[in-house]
Amino acid sequence: MKLALCRGEVCTRHGAAALAAFAQGLLGVGWNETTADGAVTLEPTDCIGLCNGAPCGALDGLSLVWLTSGKLQDRLIAKGKKAVLF
Repeated sequence: MKLALCRGEVCTRHGAAALAAFAQGLLGVGWNETTADGAVTLEPTDCIGLCNGAPCGALDGLSLVWLTSGKLQDRLIAKGKKAVLF
C-alpha cells in the first residue's frame, strides 16, 4: 500500500513534520522507502488540496484529513498493516 503524507505549507503549520516523524518511526522507513515486508511505501507529497483538513495525506488513494498519529495508526491497522505496528 502507498501512504502519501502532505508536506505543503498549510499541513506543515498544522503538524505535518511531527506526523511524518511518527509514521517513519512506526513503519521503520524514511521517505520513498518501503517496509521490509513490502507492505507500505511512505511518500512525501506537495499540497494535495485538502488544506481545510490539514494535516492530510492519502492511503492507497483514499484521502485522509485531520490526521493525528492515532488516526494514522488506525487507518494502517484497518488496511491490514498489523505486523509492523505490534
